[in-house]
Amino acid sequence: MSPSVQRTLAFNLLTWWHPGTGRGDGVTADAVVRKGKEDKLPFLPGRTVKGLVREACRVGAAAGVLDSATLEDLFGTGPPKQGESPEHNEFKRVRALEQARFGTKKGDLRFSSAHLGATRNEQDDWSSWARWRDREDESRVTPELYGYVSQTAICRDTGIAKDQTLRTIEVVVPMTLHAFITGSNATPWDAIDESVRLFLRTLGSHRNRGFGRVDAHLVTP
Repeated sequence: MSPSVQRTLAFNLLTWWHPGTGRGDGVTADAVVRKGKEDKLPFLPGRTVKGLVREACRVGAAAGVLDSATLEDLFGTGPPKQGESPEHNEFKRVRALEQARFGTKKGDLRFSSAHLGATRNEQDDWSSWARWRDREDESRVTPELYGYVSQTAICRDTGIAKDQTLRTIEVVVPMTLHAFITGSNATPWDAIDESVRLFLRTLGSHRNRGFGRVDAHLVTP
């Protein structure tokens, strides 16, 4: 077995961005961003990081940057698709779960969540600072790292805002997050880096409205 090798993946956010949760707070925003449970700092979960890199590599493989035969080895496979939905039949549901269990292949790469800080120690320092700030200052870190954007639909004929279309979303200021990818010496790191640089250009929600532009790349060790 090849020894483990770790690479750092940098997400340099260039614009406001919205790592959505699918929930609102019922008071200020219809859609709030994902934050750490204790430190309230923005982050990207490891599964999101993996999905972004996997999609960039999939496009990279189609463009000839990466060998398409290695994608399954790097990222694994999901459960096989079912021909019909089994939720209405308990036997079919259990059988589908068993098929999914044995039909899933684990990938060679492991992904951490992406946080503020270029190293794990720096990430711990950021988290400690935010928790200290939360205790010492009632204003918290929210005003410094977060903002709100309101949007509404405009009637094309009248130029007036349509009723009940005002929507406010919470957004995060531009910043740089870092995640850690664990693989091996056999991992095609250069091809992954090139795929990410070329094809990972946005992340988060509302990307079609200019949010979440990102410059992503593997940090040279």
